[in-house]
Amino acid sequence: MRYLTPHTIHPRVEYLGRQEMNVYLLKGKEYMFIEGGMSYIVPDLLRQFRERSIDISKITRLLVLHSHFDHCGIAPFFQRKIPGLRIIGSRRSEELYGKEKVINFIRDRNREMIQRLNMEKEADELGLYFDRMAIDEAVGEGDSIDLGEGVEVRIIEMPGHSSCSIAAYVPSLKALFPSDAGGINFIDTAGGYGDSEVCLGEVLGGNEDFILYQKSLEKLRPLEVEVVCLARNGAFTGPEARAYLARSIKAAEEMRLETLRQFQGVEDFEERLTRLARERYETIKTRDIP
Repeated sequence: MRYLTPHTIHPRVEYLGRQEMNVYLLKGKEYMFIEGGMSYIVPDLLRQFRERSIDISKITRLLVLHSHFDHCGIAPFFQRKIPGLRIIGSRRSEELYGKEKVINFIRDRNREMIQRLNMEKEADELGLYFDRMAIDEAVGEGDSIDLGEGVEVRIIEMPGHSSCSIAAYVPSLKALFPSDAGGINFIDTAGGYGDSEVCLGEVLGGNEDFILYQKSLEKLRPLEVEVVCLARNGAFTGPEARAYLARSIKAAEEMRLETLRQFQGVEDFEERLTRLARERYETIKTRDIP
């Protein structure tokens, strides 16, 4: 089954946020956010907590799966709202968040989305503006996070989409949280986001190193998977979840081969590169990527 909009997709997994910007709440004895989205979805999260009677005092951690601006925006707000909330991420994310240039870029992108959505008043009232970010606990390949009640999260390093990418896997639930390192399943809709969608496939995942991205995808192939929770455009369960990784791996190889074909015999490399980049960006149709 595919969930395009927020739902309780498993007794221990809450899909929160919006269709285009997903955050998950993993529930053991303690609760943990997985993914950090952008700050503009905070009002949606607060409403969903009320509607689903979620006790936010049980949330002790927020796991950031990579450092990009659209995966950490809610962290400052919830660190202020939940005393003692710890931010967990990769060692590379820890390093990047220590750079003023990185924090300023994240701050600007989150502010732009609030302005674009005319949420300035609400942002002021709630204190949504991104102001700081730091990793409290760095994790890497083979590390685990125990939330109790049999919910143990295993960390898989997934370079390629970014040097800081990690995935989270919960063996007891056969649940995988690959973030963009598992492929980005973009959807084209008539109004930006809506009920009528055309799946464009798992594309554009290898932002920094495409070969590393493909090797990282292969690391996920042996996993038993019944739930796949993506950072954008929802989650899959059952047969759709089991098929997702194979589709992502196939799409990555097709993209690599097509890119090689596009550049074969080309004399003006920069012109072709610029055109291909523009074409790919125009297929994304997401509002938050500048």
